[in-house]
Amino acid sequence: MDNEKHVGLRHIETPEGHDSLTAFLQRLRDHLMSLHITRHHPVGQSLQHGTQTLDDLFSRDEPVITALKVALANAVRSFTEGLPPSEAHPLARRRTGQIAFSDSWSVLLRNKGFHKNHYHSHAWLSSAFYLTVPDVVSAGGKEGWIKFGEPGFRARKPLGPEYWLQPEEGALAIFPSYLWHGTEALQSDVERMTVGFDVLPATR
Repeated sequence: MDNEKHVGLRHIETPEGHDSLTAFLQRLRDHLMSLHITRHHPVGQSLQHGTQTLDDLFSRDEPVITALKVALANAVRSFTEGLPPSEAHPLARRRTGQIAFSDSWSVLLRNKGFHKNHYHSHAWLSSAFYLTVPDVVSAGGKEGWIKFGEPGFRARKPLGPEYWLQPEEGALAIFPSYLWHGTEALQSDVERMTVGFDVLPATR
């Protein structure tokens, strides 16, 4: 797979009705914090040392969530429009020009938090949108970075990551759902907040 073409980082535009992207992100952070009501990571999922919201986030009829959905949908469409055309490629051949969110959630990653390597078997594209990125993420290492291509099982010959993306506030990492992905552990007292979601191609 050509990682440069099939894995991307896109920044969202400032939603209508907000003075700046910074102001919108702060409003969204404050709102999502009220939804992180658990104390521990969910059982049986990739998240370790953090919390995850409980329901399908984008099903909530709330103005700040609706604005986020519109901004993310625009960024995802920009990404899909740039995919190399191919009837043989399992990603590009499913492109219809329309998308539908199939699942969504928010994650609050705490000190020593990370995601185990995993993939999403019921989606076409997956994404992490970054709302809060601690300074340690850009300190020269790869703490809190998302990595791709390293399987979640022990192989006979060790298989390491093939590609990395550095999180940026206001940006979303977007990638094929079938791709193994995880994160390097975060060593920071500042929490990293994201919104994760899955996408399917739609016909209308």
